[in-house]
Amino acid sequence: MDIVTNTASSILKLFVILAIGMIGMKKGIFTQEGNKKLTDLLLDIVSPILIFTSYQTPFSPAKLHSLLQVIALSFLSMGVAIFFSIIAVSKHAQSKDYLVDRMSLMYTNCGFIGLPLLQVMFGKEGVFLVTGYISVFQIICWSYGVVMLKGKVTGKDLLNILLNPNMIAIFIGLPCYVTGFTLPDIILAPMQQIAAMNTPLAMLVVGASLAMNSFKDLFLSARGYFITIMHNIVYPVLFLIFGRLLLAKLGWPNDIVWLTVLVSTACPIGSTSPMFALRFGRDNTYASALLGLSTLVCIGTIPAILFANGLISF
Repeated sequence: MDIVTNTASSILKLFVILAIGMIGMKKGIFTQEGNKKLTDLLLDIVSPILIFTSYQTPFSPAKLHSLLQVIALSFLSMGVAIFFSIIAVSKHAQSKDYLVDRMSLMYTNCGFIGLPLLQVMFGKEGVFLVTGYISVFQIICWSYGVVMLKGKVTGKDLLNILLNPNMIAIFIGLPCYVTGFTLPDIILAPMQQIAAMNTPLAMLVVGASLAMNSFKDLFLSARGYFITIMHNIVYPVLFLIFGRLLLAKLGWPNDIVWLTVLVSTACPIGSTSPMFALRFGRDNTYASALLGLSTLVCIGTIPAILFANGLISF
């Protein structure tokens, strides 16, 4: 019960910052273009530095083993998401765009919501472990996700995986961690100060983005509620049951590994969905509304999933 209470408290604190972002956008302090620049700052500088600095810690075989377990569980989670999205949303769905619905079911906001939340919950170790989920997420997005939307993957799409700043931070940070290489404090300390900006900046960006949606788009779409329930509750519960059944046979992982992947899975619809919708000519407005509704209700659904996790034992 403590983990549920602590998580709910952490989400509430994050939502206070999110609400400030919404107010800032409504008052004109933020602009749409300004919010895009903040998003670029977060994705291209702050988040990669946070990931890199999480690897600037003494090497531990046990922690590396935990990271590999997160990666394995993340592939399982994304596999469940792909299968579930195909089953839950048919090609003949009465929706503005059934592929937007499928994207919304598949992609979670592991970057803007999961990373700050796990940072608050587990500190540096939470950031360290969630890099495994983020890596798998990027691979699935730019491979299966692109194939789903345009039917093929080009060399440029594959290059986008490798050149994503967060992936570069992992490619550089992980060898540093394994070899024990650490930057001098005169460089590392300023980087850690930048990394500390991740949580408040991410929540301000999400809040400002939500404020750009009309309340009509957010709350008056029956299809939106259906997709939100499927994404925020049904999908993570399916992963919870399937994962716990499988893990009972294997006898692993430890609690923090499991909770890292479960929280990442239970995060609201990812910002990748409207961004991909815009890039590939789908209904970006609808995708943004789904993201907004899912984000607002996650304040209750993430603790509920963790509560259910505490009730299930095999």
